[in-house]
Amino acid sequence: MLHACKFYFILFALKLLFSLPDVCLTHVWWKQVIKAKKRRLGRAQKTIGDYCLLAGSPVDANAHYNTGLELARLTGDYFWYAGALEGSVCALLVSCDCILCKSLLYYIFG
Repeated sequence: MLHACKFYFILFALKLLFSLPDVCLTHVWWKQVIKAKKRRLGRAQKTIGDYCLLAGSPVDANAHYNTGLELARLTGDYFWYAGALEGSVCALLVSCDCILCKSLLYYIFG
């Protein structure tokens, strides 16, 4: 609620400063709301992937990470994109059954 009040105050100040019509400010506000909702969906998919990986299901985790990667890339949420990419690599390493992956895990974790 406090953030919304600050946002409306900033919009009011911008309107007074630049004397923009209400329609333009409302359009900008709605674009930010839509972008925030899309970011929230990508972040939720990454978080679900984290929980799937913690629960021991790397295949499900990788699916959620890939969805989170796409949504984060589309919205320009690069920090969460990096987190989903890291989780995807971890899920692939955990689910991989090759000798190279096992030796890499042994090298990293001792």
